[in-house]
Amino acid sequence: MPVYAFARGGSIIVHKEKVRQTALLARNETGFNVTVYLNRLPDPDGSRKASGILYLDDGETYNYQRQNDYQTIHFAFDAATGILTGRKLNQVKNGTGPYLFPYDYLTNIEIVGASTYIEAEISV
Repeated sequence: MPVYAFARGGSIIVHKEKVRQTALLARNETGFNVTVYLNRLPDPDGSRKASGILYLDDGETYNYQRQNDYQTIHFAFDAATGILTGRKLNQVKNGTGPYLFPYDYLTNIEIVGASTYIEAEISV
């Protein structure tokens, strides 16, 4: 069953392909999809960029509160260069969580609102 959502131009949403009922099932689902929503019109400086933040924790405990055990990653895309970048915003405290973002699990990158074909590359 599809989940419909409104996405503002200039945003990036990172999501799993399938919606799962439990954290265990979601964690075992490999692969993340990245959807880049470009603005219909360029910014005042002529650029067409998008960004978003991915938050990950173990989905089971309160360690994200008690021990700051979570990970946030900032994604940015520039249509002029075709480069999608991912940058960690915080260091995971113990670094052993099964939720640590595996960049090799980006299975699909979709760019919505591009008027021409964009050949993109990933930079981490």
